[in-house]
Amino acid sequence: MSKRTAHIILAIANIFCLIVFLYALREANRIFADVANLSDSISFGNRIGFALIGIVMPFAQVLAIWEHYSPEAVHKRTRLINRAVIVVGTGLFAGAILFTIYLQDHVEEAGYVYCDGAMRPGSLFKTLVYARDDEVCRRLTSEYRVSMHLPPK
Repeated sequence: MSKRTAHIILAIANIFCLIVFLYALREANRIFADVANLSDSISFGNRIGFALIGIVMPFAQVLAIWEHYSPEAVHKRTRLINRAVIVVGTGLFAGAILFTIYLQDHVEEAGYVYCDGAMRPGSLFKTLVYARDDEVCRRLTSEYRVSMHLPPK
């Protein structure tokens, strides 16, 4: 693969990562707004923090461009770059987990209760559902069971 093709692929990946990053920010903003507006229920993906990792992709392209124009400078700093990638990657992974935990704690501290019966499982991710009170949770559980053609509890 030529370097030009690789840069085009990286540019497309950057656009995709930016879209995913903006989606995660929009979702986090929606969750905070729902808490502030005292919505009946709040739902969000249990791995939403991982969408924030997409912000690192443009830095990979900057590094690739830097290597293209100054390969000797990059090769001199390979050890430092490798360590930085490990530290940043680990930090982003931990930050993604901690961000999701923070959102869950924020919603629970606002008085919402986790509604296990209305939780929507997926093969990789699940949608967490929080309700303002037990009555709303029972209603959401009933609606979910009806939508999934399950018998009522």
